[in-house]
Amino acid sequence: MVRNPYTALIAVSLVLMQTAIAYGMRTLGFGYWWLRLLMAYCAGAFANHANYVIIHDAMHNLIFRSKNWNKMVAIIADLPNLTRGAMGFRVYHLKHHSIRATPIWRIIEEAMLKLGFKGELSMTLENNVMINRFLEAIGAVPYKTYPIYSRGLEGEKPTA
Repeated sequence: MVRNPYTALIAVSLVLMQTAIAYGMRTLGFGYWWLRLLMAYCAGAFANHANYVIIHDAMHNLIFRSKNWNKMVAIIADLPNLTRGAMGFRVYHLKHHSIRATPIWRIIEEAMLKLGFKGELSMTLENNVMINRFLEAIGAVPYKTYPIYSRGLEGEKPTA
């Protein structure tokens, strides 16, 4: 693992670039909606993806030696997003790496429980209309007629 402090400079540059583009786009009239959409799709998506990669590197402390400095870089890289997610991602991503061979849906289930969701993740995915429409649109065929993973939640007995 090689730490690269220049990544922090890239994060700050990307945030400044996104802010400058947003500031510049605000002066355009409604007739330039297509340019705004094009800029958001091209420059915005590129910058956002790059910032998420930087957030991921910061979670693994690959930017600075100090955890606090890495957290600060992650927070800075997360600034352009409407909702903040870097520190929450840190918790669950590091948990994902700490428990080897833990299925990802178990971690998601625990997060859903904390949010007050009652149920089973596999049933959530089966009954989710938007996910099923997306899968049909890309030509996927549902193969599952039983839950992939079943576990009792909050005192329920596990199902077979």
